[in-house]
Amino acid sequence: MAAKLNLRMGLEKVSKPQFASEPDYVAQVNAQMKALMDDLQYIMDQFAAVTPEITKEALQPTFDKSQEYCPHKTGALKDSGYLEIVGFRGQPRVEMGYGKGGVPRYAVLVHEMVEVPHAPPTRSKFLEAAINEDYGSIIDRVHEGYKRFMGV
Repeated sequence: MAAKLNLRMGLEKVSKPQFASEPDYVAQVNAQMKALMDDLQYIMDQFAAVTPEITKEALQPTFDKSQEYCPHKTGALKDSGYLEIVGFRGQPRVEMGYGKGGVPRYAVLVHEMVEVPHAPPTRSKFLEAAINEDYGSIIDRVHEGYKRFMGV
């Protein structure tokens, strides 16, 4: 679910009316604000519902690049790569990484040991490098994903 939205305009209730029509006027404004708020909340909820898929799709080329950069002496590290939508505290979350659950145990070491030479295109910092190189394109792909969703 998307963040909750509140819209307010002036008084929400009238305890001591200054003129006879004031309570009706405030109620009418409140009803209009509620209708507008319901419409905007619906739109926000729709965006929240598609955000995980759009994000995962936008990250796929970056993940593919990290797979090219990932050292693959035995293949276990490369095979441990993942890009998925998971639940986190009741909300969907996109995760991308290597060595989930500590398998293989050396995933972090291989990623962080910059002093160890690798045959190109493999390298240390393989996930970080892919993200840094692709950062602007990730943003562009997210933007394009929302535009497709909106039919633009």
